[in-house]
Amino acid sequence: MPLLVGEEDTGPLVKALIDEAPGKHLIAYREWMTLPEMVAAFTKATGLPAEYVALPVGEPRGLLPPALQQVVDDMWGYFNEFGYEARQDLSVIHPGQVCLDRWLLIVGHFADSK
Repeated sequence: MPLLVGEEDTGPLVKALIDEAPGKHLIAYREWMTLPEMVAAFTKATGLPAEYVALPVGEPRGLLPPALQQVVDDMWGYFNEFGYEARQDLSVIHPGQVCLDRWLLIVGHFADSK
């Protein structure tokens, strides 16, 4: 899952995308974490025990109405097949694929202005 600090990351990422060739789609994030990593970070930050549990598709969770549960199941099915970042789409680029030197200068400028 992508993690982003909107007020710090959005400007530099948009600027880096503007400087790219037309037709590119940037999936913006500062850090990429798996769900188990997110659960571990939650436990470390809060001291509360937590566990990542993957439920089978279609298993009732009790928290969502059936119609919404179907949408959630479809969403996770897409993620599993294509990846959150649509990895088969060559027009999708990641922050490390934009002009990294320029991106780091922009990020440094934003950080220095704080």
